[in-house]
Amino acid sequence: KRYENFPVASYVLSKSIRPHINTFYSFSRTIDDIADSNTIDAKEKIDRLSGFENAIIGKDTTSTEFEKAHNMRRSLEETGVTEQHCIDLIQAFKQDATKLRYQNWDELIGYCQLSAAPVGRYLLDLHGESTQVYTKSDALCNALQILNHLQDCKQDYLTLNRVYLPIVWLAEKGLEVNCLNAARSVPELKEVFLKILNSTEDLLQIANKLPRVITNKRLAIESNSIL
Repeated sequence: KRYENFPVASYVLSKSIRPHINTFYSFSRTIDDIADSNTIDAKEKIDRLSGFENAIIGKDTTSTEFEKAHNMRRSLEETGVTEQHCIDLIQAFKQDATKLRYQNWDELIGYCQLSAAPVGRYLLDLHGESTQVYTKSDALCNALQILNHLQDCKQDYLTLNRVYLPIVWLAEKGLEVNCLNAARSVPELKEVFLKILNSTEDLLQIANKLPRVITNKRLAIESNSIL
């Protein structure tokens, strides 16, 4: 579900790189599904994700359980894109296994830098863009991630006991996380949502400059279509 707002091998993008994007997407969805499983305990999640990490960095090149990671490693070798984006995603999902609350906005953004920003950075690197574009891409990816958090906040709480709303902002309105289980949203929760949306709008203001600084025309068009 994290990737439903992200472009996946869009036909706007060059045909030659779509297979690599599909490989990245398949890898990312696989490790995301591990993190979001409600039938696997935290230790097993971390162990499995560590296996994917070992496959990405080449410590394990044969285990069929990690075939998606082997495919990803071969794609990275072919394209010359750094493995760091994949490692960051794995670290985010390991964090998901044990960290169930985010105290403030900065903590939440720190998580998004691992769970969302690497998606945009991977696409930029795949297209040979400058790392100076990262900041604007990060803002877009983080904003999309936070919008997903809002969209799925009740489901995340009920199925995984995971809350991505800043706890401090809930407390300011006299709320605890169990308000997410209410039959109807109380006005105070709507005020917290509005505060999150306002902060997300600040990210989108930064991201609005992204299409103008991307040199690849196809990727610029794709980023503009998202905005």
